[in-house]
Amino acid sequence: MKIPYRQLIRKGRALLFSPRGRDAVTFCIFLVISAVLWIVMALNEETQRDIRARIEITDVPDSVRLISYIPESINISVRATGNELFTYSVGKEAVIKIDYRYYCRNGHISLTGTEMRALARRVFGQNTQIQAMSPDTLSLWYTSRPPVRLPIRINTRITTLPNCALTHPVSSTVDSVLVYSINPLPDDFTIVPTAMLTLNDVAQSETRNVALVTPAGTRAYPDSIPLTISVEPMISRSIKVPVKTTNVPTGMKMIVIPAQITVNYTLPMSRYDDSRPDFEAVADFATLDKSFSTNRIKVDLTKAEGNFLELYMSEDSVEYIIEQQ
Repeated sequence: MKIPYRQLIRKGRALLFSPRGRDAVTFCIFLVISAVLWIVMALNEETQRDIRARIEITDVPDSVRLISYIPESINISVRATGNELFTYSVGKEAVIKIDYRYYCRNGHISLTGTEMRALARRVFGQNTQIQAMSPDTLSLWYTSRPPVRLPIRINTRITTLPNCALTHPVSSTVDSVLVYSINPLPDDFTIVPTAMLTLNDVAQSETRNVALVTPAGTRAYPDSIPLTISVEPMISRSIKVPVKTTNVPTGMKMIVIPAQITVNYTLPMSRYDDSRPDFEAVADFATLDKSFSTNRIKVDLTKAEGNFLELYMSEDSVEYIIEQQ
């Protein structure tokens, strides 16, 4: 049975203004006030927290490139009131900004522990105490020398699952990079290699970002490139190929049995509908032992053209019969 809406409102009002209802409302009000007071007191109390901060170099001229790598982050142990650290507790990123103009000295940006702590206090507040920092100093090298563009050499060691294969050489959309250096580049440094990418049992195509390797005091921009690895499942196909005879002496005829051999080959699944490869199998009379001690002759594939990756013959020799003409 449905209860009318107005009847529910009347019952609710009656319950709210009853002695028990007024007691419940009073309890809830005091509970909210207590929670607010607790939060205010907690925010005013000193606490110590570990915060991860990011370093940012500002006001760097366009002609300047950093050779050293900026640390990904700095771990800072900060002691301050909860109110001062509240925004960093709920997700705000801490960023220590280093002004290039104030700290650059002859190709070097160097900050002592005291300077790093002073910059950290600017972020969290001058009344905060920096208990510890890691790293607590900073040393970065930079250059204003013009860059040199060099080609890239890709270094990989990749194996696939047995039923898969690399269908194309490992490649990248980036074929050269700019190399910046503090001093002139070594004469023998004419190509930028990638770090060795080693993958085993690869089953599908993928792209990996790989770092570039440069000598000390140099840096490539970009310092890593994407490498595309093309892998596909393989399928097997076969084709019957006639065995041709060659170098048979005049007045003789050589008959091979069987007259055809089966050539099995594999190809990527995406090339299944491509035209079949062109094979040519030959039995060369000149390869026979002159004593004719065996009745089999070797068969060679002298032509193998088309889209395939691996191939093998069902047999590498056939029987033969020599007839006088």
